[in-house]
Amino acid sequence: MDSGKLNWSLIGTIFRLTSRCQNGSLLDWISIAAIVIFVVLYVVFGYLMLLVPGEIYQALINEDTSAFRRAMMKLFFTTLATVIARSMIGFSRDVTANRWRNYLTLYLHNEYFRFGSDDVPPCYQVCRDGVVDNPDQRIVDDARTFPFTLAGIIAGGYGSSGTDGIGDLGGGILEAVVTLTWYSFQTYKRTGWLSVFFAYGWTAVVAFVGYFLVNRTSSLVVVQEALEATFRSSHVEVKHRCEDMAFSSTGGFEKDFLNGCVTSAVQNMYRVIAWRTSLNSVDNFFMYFLSFVMYSALGFAVLSSSGEENGFYSDPSEKVRLDSKTLWPRFRIFQVLTPIWAVVCQAKWIAQTGGIFISLLSSLTIVINLNSPSSNLAAQAWRIMKFLDSVKAVDDNQITTTEGLNYRSSSTDIRLVPKSSLLIAGPNASGKTTLLRRIRGLWPARGLLERPPIVGSCDPHVNYHSSSTMFLTGQPYLPFSRPLLEQIAYPDPTSTSKAEDEAETILERVGLAYLLDRFKLQDEVDWYRILSAGEQQRLALARVLFHQPTFAVLDEATSCLDQESEVTLVKAMQAQGIGVVLVSFRKEVRGLFGEVINLTGDGQG
Repeated sequence: MDSGKLNWSLIGTIFRLTSRCQNGSLLDWISIAAIVIFVVLYVVFGYLMLLVPGEIYQALINEDTSAFRRAMMKLFFTTLATVIARSMIGFSRDVTANRWRNYLTLYLHNEYFRFGSDDVPPCYQVCRDGVVDNPDQRIVDDARTFPFTLAGIIAGGYGSSGTDGIGDLGGGILEAVVTLTWYSFQTYKRTGWLSVFFAYGWTAVVAFVGYFLVNRTSSLVVVQEALEATFRSSHVEVKHRCEDMAFSSTGGFEKDFLNGCVTSAVQNMYRVIAWRTSLNSVDNFFMYFLSFVMYSALGFAVLSSSGEENGFYSDPSEKVRLDSKTLWPRFRIFQVLTPIWAVVCQAKWIAQTGGIFISLLSSLTIVINLNSPSSNLAAQAWRIMKFLDSVKAVDDNQITTTEGLNYRSSSTDIRLVPKSSLLIAGPNASGKTTLLRRIRGLWPARGLLERPPIVGSCDPHVNYHSSSTMFLTGQPYLPFSRPLLEQIAYPDPTSTSKAEDEAETILERVGLAYLLDRFKLQDEVDWYRILSAGEQQRLALARVLFHQPTFAVLDEATSCLDQESEVTLVKAMQAQGIGVVLVSFRKEVRGLFGEVINLTGDGQG
């Protein structure tokens, strides 16, 4: 599938994503039906409103005050009904799009954090391998804009640049289908096939050129999004690592790199602007020549000899022969009044027929104006589908769940029963973290791997409360600035009530009791900013004491603690029957472990 090009493959992708935007509930069908009903009402009232100016012109020419009042009242109420129907289209569309956004985002979340046999969500491998640029944007931005763009194309209102990418500018496919059907019939009825053919032929030529420009523009939009994402994510990295940067440099490297990012984005944006201008020029050319096409068709209907054959005087009340022989040729006055009365009737016919024909062309304009939103929709669909393909391509590592922890490969043999502990030692780059990544399932095991499930496992068939494993890294994960209570209960949100009862005792055991003097358990705090590295490690270790897993696998998770604190906390975990697997450089803790593995980095250990 080409990057963002509108072809049959991408159209199929759009339909598949659309199916994920709904769950078939009654409310879904009601919201869709509401859009259809209000679109039909909008077209009907718009047509009735279109006929009124002809009546007004005739009343003014005849100086008929009563007819003028009736026509104005009719115009007022049909206009009011049209406005209400249009507003309700926008309301129904936005409600539907918002529901679609919810369904699509939940579906992407389910795939992104999908449970596998190794308890490792696909998000890890997708982020690690970088096969998708900024997967967070696919879920946050594209999953929001795609449903709203799609709803705008269907129901109209895709022209705004507001928060959701839609407003109340331009019609949609539904309106185009209804109006094309109705006004094509009305145009044929009044002027014949030639005007209908002329309108469709004019549109077909412009649409063909627009299709080529859409494909080229959408491809460049995909590239632009990737460049903007790199620029934005680089600035986010500077924001989060500004202190590390300030310690290490004066910012010159970062400035040059970010300048290069914005230069690339600006240069590609020039190409986007050029092609988008061409696309908009085609749209504008079509729109501003509508009057020319309309008057050409009307001129043919009125002035050609086929005008009467095509139904120029289809209304008997307007059937006025300009040949004075049929209208009292004996009286000179009738020879004078006949052309005047003909002008009066023709004014009404021309006003109404001109309005109907311009409505037909406006309906075709809707199709032409779908070029720009279609290019956006194509780019959004392509990015979401690439994200989904990458997520679904992630393979699970096969891990057998048991009460013990066993890992056997060509260079390593670990066999631990519950409550037994293991120290993993070795110099830098000797493979300590690699070994733990394989035990966790992040990397292929390359051998036999058996262990209890992860704490908070999503597998409904596994009871991780009876036997579980918890992994901690040297840089603790304290998610989303959540309250202290949830940080302790993480990753099992169902245990927060229990954590509330035990929080004070657990925080005291890890040396963080003073936090309760500064914060409430429900306070949302940026713990990375408030706590030191050592305090962050203590908070992470509080989770181990709270959940009491069968095994706690700690990859230098005590490296920022002093020696005495490290020994105290390891003993506290072992006292609760937790088997500790610890990576540490300190020789002083060796006496706490029954087994020790020394990795040398040469495949031997």
